[in-house]
Amino acid sequence: MIKPLATKCRRFNLNLSVQFDKYDLNRNNSLSAEELRAALAKNQITMTDDDVMIIKEYFLNKTRSDSITKQDFIALMNTQFDRKFDQ
Repeated sequence: MIKPLATKCRRFNLNLSVQFDKYDLNRNNSLSAEELRAALAKNQITMTDDDVMIIKEYFLNKTRSDSITKQDFIALMNTQFDRKFDQ
């Protein structure tokens, strides 16, 4: 779910801090799964309700919160994802 957005950010050399600020709709310096869903939708990437729940669980496991900070978002976007067809 995250890979297409991370790839786009890398490919177009987007400033992740600026992207976080753009995606943080309620301006609370934290990105929720719902805000991430809205960001992905703007990039023509659809998340189901199950996807949102998976993201929330990931956030809870990583940060003990249902949202992530800018620093966590940047780290997530900088994750190197394996290209399955290369294996």
